[in-house]
Amino acid sequence: MKLNLEQNVVNQEFFNNTIKAVEDKMNFDMLALNGGLSEEVQNLRTRQDQINKELREDIKKLNESQVAIIDALDDAVSLLQSLKHAFDCEQGNCSVKIPSCALTTEFMEGKKTVSTGGHDDAVPVGTLVPFTCKDGYTATVDNKYIATCKKDGWIGPACQECSKSLSGCATCTNLKTCLTCASGYKTITDSNYQTVSLTSDNMEVDPQGMVANGKLDEVKTCLVSGDKTDQEKWRSCPKYTRPQCAAPAWIQVDLKKIMRIGSVTTWMYYHDGRKYCGKRISISETGEFKGEEVVLHENQQPAGETSTGLVTKGGARLARYIRYESARNSVNEDVHFIGIEVKAVDRDVKCVRP
Repeated sequence: MKLNLEQNVVNQEFFNNTIKAVEDKMNFDMLALNGGLSEEVQNLRTRQDQINKELREDIKKLNESQVAIIDALDDAVSLLQSLKHAFDCEQGNCSVKIPSCALTTEFMEGKKTVSTGGHDDAVPVGTLVPFTCKDGYTATVDNKYIATCKKDGWIGPACQECSKSLSGCATCTNLKTCLTCASGYKTITDSNYQTVSLTSDNMEVDPQGMVANGKLDEVKTCLVSGDKTDQEKWRSCPKYTRPQCAAPAWIQVDLKKIMRIGSVTTWMYYHDGRKYCGKRISISETGEFKGEEVVLHENQQPAGETSTGLVTKGGARLARYIRYESARNSVNEDVHFIGIEVKAVDRDVKCVRP
């Protein structure tokens, strides 16, 4: 089956001749104009120029539509040829030559084909080829493992190499779902987390009712530096009065990027074994703390403070912000934040070599 496209193409020469004829018919004698034509003739000349311009624009649009129609007809012919070829192959005749896409190294990179419709070295235009990614690769577009053969070649999602430490990567559309470590790797443990270097730029403090001996930047620095066992350290760090356990003060860490949290250690004034109520440690990816946060610790029965601080496991959860809250203690109504330490790794680290 063959379509005669030449019969469907409008003769461009016809349009060109039409333009010339219109221009010839409406062409006034410029010498007469220079000799002083009436205002009506001048207006006619202006109108002629406008008509010529509009006519050219209309013909340009027609030509563009003509090209689009031809391209659409080409696609339709290719598709019909593909369907006929598929039918012929089913009847045992696969010798017909039609436009096709080769299963080149380019297409196969990172992929392993599942079905090519019974074709071997080439696939007809219009054919959809389902595929899966090889081990160590994952599709980059919404788990759509389909490539399409077009006139200009293959289109479709690419297989992108992902972490070699993860197994099952061929079926992962999001690395967060690849939780199993590949052979030769193990899940990260406490020993793999590193202490995050914090400065005053990483710290935020509750501005409501804070008492501090020094500038705000110095108060923030106190929380991430110095000897946590110093009995006088509390004088340089932020202090609050919070008589109600249900209305705590807070300090907050901004890691500046989302990381995988191993642990959070917090220190309060501890030298007389006092207990603080309203203690809560939560983490968040957004920093809003309006219900999206994950609570790591919330003490119902406060324990006495120690020199080693309170160590709270992060469970390898993802977060950028860490908030520590506390209210009064068992001796007075004050809150004494002494320090905070975070151990974490980059968000993509899930497996490591033993």
